[in-house]
Amino acid sequence: MEIVRWGLRGLIVIAISVGWRRYRYPGGWGFAFSPAYAAERTGLARARRELAWRAVRDWGRRTALEVRLDSARAALREAEDPGSGPIEGELGCLVVRRHTLAAGDDLIVPLGGLRVGIREGSKSHHLTVVGSRRPDSPCPVVA
Repeated sequence: MEIVRWGLRGLIVIAISVGWRRYRYPGGWGFAFSPAYAAERTGLARARRELAWRAVRDWGRRTALEVRLDSARAALREAEDPGSGPIEGELGCLVVRRHTLAAGDDLIVPLGGLRVGIREGSKSHHLTVVGSRRPDSPCPVVA
């Protein structure tokens, strides 16, 4: 009984092997098994390995480029909308953050590249706004 089981298992393995070889080398039994086509089968197997290797290599390159692109997009989003930033100075309800000027909770003004500072004196307080003139701007920046 055990011999029958091993024989049946062997036939299944042989049938799978024959089916796989016929699938890999279509065109008939001669192309799949004949010694006359052995060189062609070897060349085809080599070309398939090379193609698979190139596909894996190109996938790795594409994935690396996609990661770099996502990182650049995230940096661009952060540059376009940097948020409020840390607090640079306060004077009553006036809060100067790195990227915004807030007067209470209702009025928040984005600074858009300007630098704002608060200087407190004994009798007066000064709010200074410093910016740089962009080449395409017709108006000079007054400090």
